[in-house]
Amino acid sequence: MSSSLVSVFTPSLMSAKDLEHIFVQREPLAQDLIRRIVGSTKGRGKEHSLLIGMRGMGKTHLVSLVYHRVKAMPELQDKLLIAWLREEEWGVDSWLDLVMRIFRAVAEDRGSADSGMAQDLLDQFYKDGFESAKGSATKFLRDLIGKRTLLLIIENMDDLFQGLGEQGQQEFRAFLQEYRCCTVLATTPAMFRGVESREMPFYGFFHPCYLESIDVDEAVKMLSKIASLTTVKDSHHDLAVYLQSAEGRSRVRAVHHLAGGNPRVYTLFSQFISRESLDDLVDAFMKMLDDLTPYYQARMKELSNQQRKIVELLIDRRQAVMVKDIAETCFIDQRAVASQLRELKKKGYVVSNEVGRESFYELREVLMRFCMEVKKFRGRWVELILDFLKIWYRPNQRSGLFKKFNDSKFVSIKDWVQLISTNDDPLVDICSGEFIKALKGREQLIALKLVEELKSISSVKDKDYQTITELIRNGDFKEAQFAQALAFFSDNKKMTCLKLLDDLLDSDSSFYKASYAKGIILSGERNWIESINFFDKTIAINPEYSEAWYHRGVALCRMGNHEDAVISYDNYIAINPTNFEVWASRANCQCALGKYEESLASCDKALAIKTALHETWNTQGYALYNLGRYEESIISLGQAIAIKPEEPEYPHNMGIYYFKIGKYSESIDFFRQAISIQLDRYDFWHDKGLVQFVTSDYQAALASWQQAFNYISDPAVPRYYEDISGMIQEFIEELIPRFT
Repeated sequence: MSSSLVSVFTPSLMSAKDLEHIFVQREPLAQDLIRRIVGSTKGRGKEHSLLIGMRGMGKTHLVSLVYHRVKAMPELQDKLLIAWLREEEWGVDSWLDLVMRIFRAVAEDRGSADSGMAQDLLDQFYKDGFESAKGSATKFLRDLIGKRTLLLIIENMDDLFQGLGEQGQQEFRAFLQEYRCCTVLATTPAMFRGVESREMPFYGFFHPCYLESIDVDEAVKMLSKIASLTTVKDSHHDLAVYLQSAEGRSRVRAVHHLAGGNPRVYTLFSQFISRESLDDLVDAFMKMLDDLTPYYQARMKELSNQQRKIVELLIDRRQAVMVKDIAETCFIDQRAVASQLRELKKKGYVVSNEVGRESFYELREVLMRFCMEVKKFRGRWVELILDFLKIWYRPNQRSGLFKKFNDSKFVSIKDWVQLISTNDDPLVDICSGEFIKALKGREQLIALKLVEELKSISSVKDKDYQTITELIRNGDFKEAQFAQALAFFSDNKKMTCLKLLDDLLDSDSSFYKASYAKGIILSGERNWIESINFFDKTIAINPEYSEAWYHRGVALCRMGNHEDAVISYDNYIAINPTNFEVWASRANCQCALGKYEESLASCDKALAIKTALHETWNTQGYALYNLGRYEESIISLGQAIAIKPEEPEYPHNMGIYYFKIGKYSESIDFFRQAISIQLDRYDFWHDKGLVQFVTSDYQAALASWQQAFNYISDPAVPRYYEDISGMIQEFIEELIPRFT
């Protein structure tokens, strides 16, 4: 199979058949443009269209496709002339220059014979003076068109108008308006003064058609179509088949993130989207950056100095930045920055996201940052490769890549370790952002596809996936988003989970389950104050949500606010008195408050529900000990040890309790048991030494204290004198009170 030409930068070189084959998304627009041209050809009224889209957005592809379709329409053969100007008509600086270029384009479109005749005519005009030639050329153009209509195709009309100047634009507009024999199809990367300003001749003249970025589904179609025209294959299967797989779709999502929906970049990526050899992949990636760098440099040159400064900052920051931060860093007035950002957004350089009242801006195309950084790094491009690989491969794939490509000439072992040691997955964040948008727009089919994609690139469990898809199919989009957030939390993607929860709360502050979930996550990070804040919000909306009361109590307890913690536990118990965990937690707080009788009552409640609670038996033993009921405390603590004999704290406590009732031998045995479980505990050794000292076993006591001395790591613990007598005296004075 021979490959067709798929041009990245000059689609006009492609055949009509191939242009049609890889065309996506814009069929309705193409038909509308053709309708306008046909209507202008057959009727007196003339319509003029202006395609607006940043470079690489497919303007030339669309123009080429329209040209070939119109050219092939039999009913227009005798009614239409076509002048397709070159993509860059650099030398046009007057109306006469434009007319001469139109002559040349018409002749080229009609064939070689007309080209020779047109050149003879142009040579004659060149011999006349400027004003005479302009009048003659204008008359000849009108005569050439005759009763037909001229389809004038102008690419990069902003550059052409800049060359024409205001005088040339006025003469161009006068010709179109006086003779009404032309229909114009033009393109521009962005709106410009020549068509926007009320002071300019072409204000309000064109029907604007904005070209939108293609989405992931359209990108899959486009890449599949390109694959069918070429011989690009990996070692297992054809690219067109690969793109329909879960892995292939995730790769397209990665391209979408890098390309910002730019069709030109998709065409470039089609060359290596399924490559398995890392060196080949990186070679292709670096070559693509090299190919794209002049394109992005040209785009930078189109900007004002302030706009370049802002774009350069966004390249350096590598993340979304607030307007005020941009203003401070660039030393530009904040209102001026806001104005320039609006222009940059309109031109397709940046995108914005609203978070509360703040606007965050970032580059629309990640590849623009890569290309600009290639020049900045000057050969030190390993960081760029790692950024690319982080987007291209999932965290669970990266370790496998290390085994497969650890001898890569591009990436060292140290760099691999850096790559695989992070669980960052930009693609999951991107996909979840699209998922939120789909849910907000109630776009059920898109949301279902995104859930499937999220499942393929993360570790979402089958059960969670089924729950989420069922919620989407039932139209319960808010619950679906909440379920996806919980799935991310289970997959250890807390930041992505929090983004989904924050979005839910921003759109509906009364969604108490999201407040509760955020409180749980913050508790896990030991951010007690903020977690309590979210539990309070949950309870304010739904006071009967018992779990919020429980975890609020846990957070308060961790902060040392045991009294308020008990109140929270009491509120939980009023709703659900059968949870042993709440009774056990309540008992701990009551012990901390010195309310030992109440603590015993809570312990009894917990143990009546579930007997095998070693921590609760320990709490009960502690309460009994403080009430002077030593024998009973030993029995309770024995239960704790029986349930969890590997816990060193329990035999240590038992040693203390036996010491209290004067059973020193048993006390020493339990201290030894605690030490056998955990050797390096300072307090275990020094408590054992104290019992030995009390029983007049001074040599053994000294040996235990020397061990205690070795394990002192807390700077708050006194550093004891090495002198034996001083050491013993200090132990007696400071430590014996613990046991009395």
